[in-house]
Amino acid sequence: MMVQATGNVSVDSLVALAAAIPSIVAVKDEAGDPLERAPSLLQKTGGKLEDFSGAGGMTFFAELELGFLGTCPYTGLADVLQACFNAYQRGHKRDAYDIFGRFLAFNSLPYANEYVMKARGVFAEDAVMRTNPPVPGAPAGGSGRRRGAITDAQKTEICLALVSYLKPFLVA
Repeated sequence: MMVQATGNVSVDSLVALAAAIPSIVAVKDEAGDPLERAPSLLQKTGGKLEDFSGAGGMTFFAELELGFLGTCPYTGLADVLQACFNAYQRGHKRDAYDIFGRFLAFNSLPYANEYVMKARGVFAEDAVMRTNPPVPGAPAGGSGRRRGAITDAQKTEICLALVSYLKPFLVA
């Protein structure tokens, strides 16, 4: 079983939970800064509790260096992060770093994550995508997402980046 830690869940609470419920073998840690928490979590559980993060996979390479065994990314490029993980696990860290850099570069394109599933043909171009409700207590204006509609030029740039830079790592 995997648990998700958010809000103010402490490392000690996760350690106690894992000790009390032996079927818990992993945590998706999004409470505080997972990069700061990982060494303590891994040490206090003797490595029994595998550490994953969220946040769209944006810090995945640093997580691998700390001993994380995965990430729970946005689905649009999960296969690219899997290729990064596989290369890292084979000891090809330079290749893993390159793949991760491509992932980050792609996500720097405006609307890349919002459009990638359409660009990959998973959803039809005219599909209506669900928008997330506002997060209670979040600052006005949302989570920093861009406002307005994606332009045809931005769609073209996203599709071109997929083909030009990520195609070798795309599974389907």
